[in-house]
Amino acid sequence: MLTLRIIATRVIALMTEPLLTARQALLVEGCLDDAVRARPVWMGAWISGLLAGTLSTLPPDDPRRHIHARYKGRDFGDLSVDLTAPVTSECAISPRGRFASPEDHLDLIVPEYPPDRLADLALAGAPEQLPEGSATLLAGAVDGWRAAFAAWLTAAQSLGGALTPSDDLEPDVHPSRRRPHSPVASLAALRDVAHRRRAYLGSLDPDWVLFAATGMGPCDEVEHSFQPTWLRPDEQILAMLAPISAFDRWSWPEDALIPPDAYEDFRVDR
Repeated sequence: MLTLRIIATRVIALMTEPLLTARQALLVEGCLDDAVRARPVWMGAWISGLLAGTLSTLPPDDPRRHIHARYKGRDFGDLSVDLTAPVTSECAISPRGRFASPEDHLDLIVPEYPPDRLADLALAGAPEQLPEGSATLLAGAVDGWRAAFAAWLTAAQSLGGALTPSDDLEPDVHPSRRRPHSPVASLAALRDVAHRRRAYLGSLDPDWVLFAATGMGPCDEVEHSFQPTWLRPDEQILAMLAPISAFDRWSWPEDALIPPDAYEDFRVDR
C-alpha cells in the first residue's frame, strides 16, 4: 500500500526527472488520481501549498503573481486585474491578457523551433494549453497557501457539501474543462509554475525539490485539524483555516527566492 508521502514523492520525480518513461509517468498520474479521491484534504493542502509557495518565489511584477480568475461566480487572485474577457463559468486574466495559452511563456523565452514546441528544450516542459481549472487554482495561490487551499476546497465540495472528485461528477467532461481540484488540473498547474521558475533559474532547481518534500509535514496537521463542517460558503472557509499554524511553517529559504528585479531583466518581449 503506497503512503501519501510516497505518492507525493513520485509526483516530485515526475516533475523533475526527464528520464521517466511514458509508462512511469502514467503510473504516477494514476497514483495521484487515487490519492486525491481517497485523501482530498491532505493532497489538496500539499498541492495548494506547493503552488502558492512556488509563486511566492517569483519576482513581484511577474504576471504569474497577478492572475485574476472567476470560477462559478467567485473571483480568485489579484482582483485589481480587470477581468475583461467574455465571462463564462471559468476564465482567467493576467496583466498580459487572457491567461492559460502557450503565449504566456513567451515574455521570458524566445522560441527556437516555433513550428515544433516539443523540439524546443526551453518550452517543451510547459503545458501547451493550460486547463482553465488550473488557471483558477493558480489564481487562488496568488494570495498564499490558505487562499489556495480555500480555493481547492471551494471547488471540491459538491452541492451537498461533500468533498467529491470532479471526475465523479463530470465523467463526460473533457480534461481541459474539469474543475480546479481534479488531478488533471493540479498537475498542469504544478508544471506551469515550476516551468515558470525554471525560466529564471534553469532546469536544475534543487531548492524546489527540497521545498516540495518538506511541505508534506504540515499536511498531516492540516488534515487532522480540518472539519467537514467547514464546507460552508466560501468566505467562511478561509476564516476557519486561519488558526491552523501549519500554514505558517512552510517557507522557502531566503537564498532560494528569485531577485525582485529579475522579471524586467529577463524579459524578451520589451
